Amino acid sequence: MERSRRATAFAGSLLPARFLADRAAELGIERIVVIHRTHEESYAYVADRVAGLQITRLRGGAASRAVQVIAQVLAAKLARRPVIFFHECCWPVFDVAVILLRPPGAFFPQITMAGFDPIAPSEWPMPSRWHHRLRRRLFAPFLKWFVVYRSAKLWGEEGYDYFLSCRGYPPSIEVHPVAERPVSVRVAVDGPPRVLFLTGSESVDNDYLIEVYQRVMRLAHDAGFQVFMKDHPLYRLGLDLPFATVLDAAMPIELVDDGFDVAVAVASTALFSVGRRKVSIVRLIESMATEIKDARVRYLKSVPGGDSIEFPATLDDVRRVFETSRRC
Repeated sequence: MERSRRATAFAGSLLPARFLADRAAELGIERIVVIHRTHEESYAYVADRVAGLQITRLRGGAASRAVQVIAQVLAAKLARRPVIFFHECCWPVFDVAVILLRPPGAFFPQITMAGFDPIAPSEWPMPSRWHHRLRRRLFAPFLKWFVVYRSAKLWGEEGYDYFLSCRGYPPSIEVHPVAERPVSVRVAVDGPPRVLFLTGSESVDNDYLIEVYQRVMRLAHDAGFQVFMKDHPLYRLGLDLPFATVLDAAMPIELVDDGFDVAVAVASTALFSVGRRKVSIVRLIESMATEIKDARVRYLKSVPGGDSIEFPATLDDVRRVFETSRRC
């Protein structure tokens, strides 16, 4: 890939935040393109670490954003500016633009789709709203370039989410191996032990989930831990406790440099970025459907480093984690 100070990165999630903070200058990235306002706020933390890096958020509705993406890929093609992207299931419109326009660039996947179920395109239900149905029909000629994956919804809703993963990119795109996400072992060495809770809404009632988190946080507090918590940037739970220190939800977890003895979440991949011990409490969520629990566990175990995560089944199991994690 041609190295240029005018490369543009397209980020559909926060997974590549650390990658971009570490390698944006090396790869000549001058701009990161995002969709969500919250991602704009989050990548501002990356821009603070990379001189001259700009964050551009696509605005308007889905049609407007699609036009903007195509225009940006076309501009990159004409100017021979590399496009750099990361997610295994990126924006389908972006993928189509890359396949048709063949700009120079590179794909640095952060994950695989191993934790999701591939389905036949015929199993992908047609949307009920007319404008979504129209968009699906317009996209139909390009569906052959994608694999359709299905997963139980993860964030506070019933049903399934569907993902489109591009089967392959043109020769102008360098395809790199899936990133080995570093498994954090940073631990604070002075003062009492520290635990970070990574919260966020799930496919259960928020009040119930808050109650579960509160019980686990009190176990940590009673065991002598300093309790910290960070909400999900998009799917916020809004939990608060008087003894807990709250970190900015918009900060990418990969850029949290403080050390923690334990990190706790329901089933977030952010666990890989913090904590000497990494604890998923997904098995404690009694009201969560078994299908969703199994999907979350399967996905976490499919990610490199997934064998580092513990899955306690009871509050007593969690208590033992804290009791055996206290530093002398």
